[in-house]
Amino acid sequence: MKKREERIRKTIRLSEEEYEKLKDNAALCGLTDNEFIRQLCLGLSPKPLPGDRFWDKMNELYECHRRLSMRAKQFEYEPALHDFYSERADELQNLVMRIIEKFTQPEPISSEKH
Repeated sequence: MKKREERIRKTIRLSEEEYEKLKDNAALCGLTDNEFIRQLCLGLSPKPLPGDRFWDKMNELYECHRRLSMRAKQFEYEPALHDFYSERADELQNLVMRIIEKFTQPEPISSEKH
């Protein structure tokens, strides 16, 4: 059985304005206040969740992926065409995953001095 990581409780004092800003920023990122603060403490910059238009476009790309995969299956007995469509489907799937990661995953906070 894995030992639970010990957590430390820390109380912070915020003005009403700071607290509202914390709640708003965390909500924009789809995070709780605590998770938002944890990511900042770990040197990560949380990103706001993409809007509906972004996800609509990702769904369109997934539909293209689905169609390429179906086309590959149609050429099951023609290896060259099967491989061509299958490889394009894999490339598109990888591209979609990279786009989603770029727009949703927190990035390290730059430590460069200004």
